[in-house]
Order: sequence, then C-alpha cells, then structure tokens
Amino acid sequence: MRFKTTQNLFLIQFLIFLSACTSCTSCSSSEGGKGGELKIDEKKDVTPEALSALEKELWGDTISINKSYDLYFDFSATMKRAVNDATMKELITTAFDGLNIQDDRIYSIGENKAVKEITGDKAAKQNSVLGPANYVQTFTFMTPNINNIVANATRPAVMFTDFSVDEGRPTTDADGVSSYFVRGSEYAKQFESWFSTGGSIRVYGKYLAENGVSTPVYVIAFLPNGYDESHRVSGLLTELDAKLSKDFAFNFHTHIGDVVTTPNGDHLSDANKMALNGSNKSLNNGYGELMKIKSEKFINAAKEKTLRDNIEKSIYTGISFKMDSTCFLTQPEFNGSAHMVTPESETHLKIIDGKLTSIYKSMVFDGQFNIGIDCNKAKQSNMYPSAQLMRYHISISKVAKEVQYNTTLAKKALQYQLGKQKIMNNCLLASLEKAMKDCANNFSGNYPLYSVYTYVRK
Repeated sequence: MRFKTTQNLFLIQFLIFLSACTSCTSCSSSEGGKGGELKIDEKKDVTPEALSALEKELWGDTISINKSYDLYFDFSATMKRAVNDATMKELITTAFDGLNIQDDRIYSIGENKAVKEITGDKAAKQNSVLGPANYVQTFTFMTPNINNIVANATRPAVMFTDFSVDEGRPTTDADGVSSYFVRGSEYAKQFESWFSTGGSIRVYGKYLAENGVSTPVYVIAFLPNGYDESHRVSGLLTELDAKLSKDFAFNFHTHIGDVVTTPNGDHLSDANKMALNGSNKSLNNGYGELMKIKSEKFINAAKEKTLRDNIEKSIYTGISFKMDSTCFLTQPEFNGSAHMVTPESETHLKIIDGKLTSIYKSMVFDGQFNIGIDCNKAKQSNMYPSAQLMRYHISISKVAKEVQYNTTLAKKALQYQLGKQKIMNNCLLASLEKAMKDCANNFSGNYPLYSVYTYVRK
C-alpha cells in the first residue's frame, strides 16, 4: 500500500449523488442512452475485477517493484573487521548468491565523490568485496549513494556499512564539537522521501571489536512499497533475520494497519441482510467488497423499526481496524467519503463529481466503522430512477506527531562513539528519527484502507 502524500481522492465527506444519477448513470446498458453516453453495465462494470482495477488506480498501487536489487559496500578502513568476521562474510556471500549479474548492481562506498559501480564478472566482484586488503579508504562519501538509492524508489537496495561518515568537510555537533565526521540528521530528507512512497528501512547489525572496543556494523535494507517475500532479495533478508537479529534488528515502516471484516455467512459485512443473496463479493488484494441491493430494500427499511434502527447506525456491519504495532506512525483518525461511479470508457471506470445530496450519516468509529444511512432520505423512491453504483471509501486522515519505535535499543545500537575524542556518531539514528517525525508531521491524510461498493438495482 502506498503511503499517500499528494493524491486527491475527492474528499467530499459523507456525500452521494442524486440529480446527476439520471443524466450520468441512468440505464444499465453500456450501449449508451440519449446522446450516446456510457452507462453502468452490471455484468461488465459491477464485478470484483473491474472494481479492483479502479481501486488499484485510486490507491496509487500501480507501480511495480523492480525485480532486481543493488548492493552497496563500505570500503572504509574500519569495515575490515566485517569481512574478517565469519558471520558477516557468510552474509556477504549470501548476498552475492542471489544476484542476477546482468540486472543487479554493486556499488563501492568510499573516497569516490560520485556513485561508483564495481565492475567485472561475479567472481571478481565478490573477491573485491571479500578481500580485507581492499578496506583501506579514509573518506566515506555516503551522500551520493543514499541519493542513488532514493532516486530508484522501486528498486530494493542493501548496504553493508558501519555508517562512520567522513566526507572531507568540517562539521560541528550539537555540543559544539568539531571534526570531519558527519553527525546529526544528515540524511533525514532522503529517508523521509523513501518512507513517503510507502517504502521501509530495515536495519540489522552486529557488534564487532576493533582494538578492544566493540562497535556495530550495519546491514541496511531499503525495501520499496510493494515488497514481498517473492522477491529475490528475500533470501538475504531471511539470513539477516536469522544471523543478526540476536544482536539487533529494526523495521521502520508506514504500514499503519488493516481493515478486518467479520462475515455474516455469505454476506460479508451485511448482518442486516440488505444484500441480494449470494451477491456480496470480496475485491482483490483486500481493497474492499461489493454489495448488491434492490432499491425496495431502502424504501421498505423505513417501515421496519428494527431494521431501520440498525441501518441508521450502520448499513455495513463488522468492519473494524487492526493496528500494526510495529509501525512508527500512531493514533490514526479516520475519514469516510461517498461517490458515484460511472464508466469513463468501455474499459475504464471513474468516480464523478456533480450536484450532491447526502444519504449517509457521519461515520463513527468505536472499534468498528459505523456508516449509517438517513432512512428519511434513502426511502425516497425518486432516488432510484435507475441502477446506481456507489463507492464508500474509508481512509486515514490524520496520525499523531509522536512516533513509536524501540528508543532504548536504538540509542544503544544506532549510535556509538568514534575515535580517541569519543565523538558520538549519531548520524544514522538522528537521520532515521527525524525522518520518521517529519513523515508524521507532514502526513496529509488520504491513506487508503477499504472501499464498499453498493450497486442499487432498480
């Protein structure tokens, strides 16, 4: 799921079309009515496949993750201890084993001020990375490499580094201590950019000694939105989980949670049995569901007190939300919006704008999403001159500015003291922390969760 930051899904709260129905969505034939305009065709347009395609477009889930992945190796002198460690050496070998040498790229982080690809055949590249004699570089120009990763937001990347960054320019920390080591939130903007596309950043590490002092070596995985275990890089991640998580492992991501539905027999979220028998269907990929109702149901519901009371509280039942406790975003607030759906072409649906009237009440969340119907408006027979297709969409509109993650472990693992001056190298921790906070502060809403399509048949 993409982390929404810019897409506008017509945030018209709790509204639905009335008078536009006759001119824009009357008739159930796609052959067209007066003027040849396209009309909803139940067999073609009111299907899980057609509605899932529309949801995929509206959610922004149209970018496919790249099948390749990139490896970045830090050749600074302090990383020699990594290739001399049996576990890290085994992980590097695993990383190479999964490579497709034609499509994947391997980069060298060090004194080069621009991104530098390691060339040669697979054996030559692996020997270069595993050769301790190659770890002699003084400077570590991290910026071009981080920028290259973020510029390729659909391509996974894995970086082996101790994140001891010296780009040859004087820096001063918050305490006024000057040196050439980069400290503070240097890469927060890049990390926030990665999060804003729905990507995640996993940080694994192991404490390795040098001159009697143990400091961490990191393996940082940048995983794009849409990553799943079918990707080739998942083999390396499995090994990272197995071999490094005992020291520490973090997963920083924006997946806030998922909608959970409680089916009532075959009726999905329809305990009130408003839908036609067997007509309710789930959409693909958890996008939502489809419910078909005869217009007489709305009209007759006003006459039956128990049913009226129930659907005025919520016409859709058993729709709740399960938080992902590992997400750094917290305290979501929810929004509901209603729209009419019409064909834009023979093969494409769209949600439309026009003259509006409300039959939906304001959505209430009390552990479940209560989406009530105003029966006085819904019972009007002139609302249903023909078949109509309606979309009720639930999204997250706001999150807390405070973020959650294991701060105690992070302060221990994602920063450490450098050199004889005991300079605190907090660049990785400060960059991640600021990126998460900025991501929460800049949250613009519209994080899609679930849609219920209701087809009202005349």
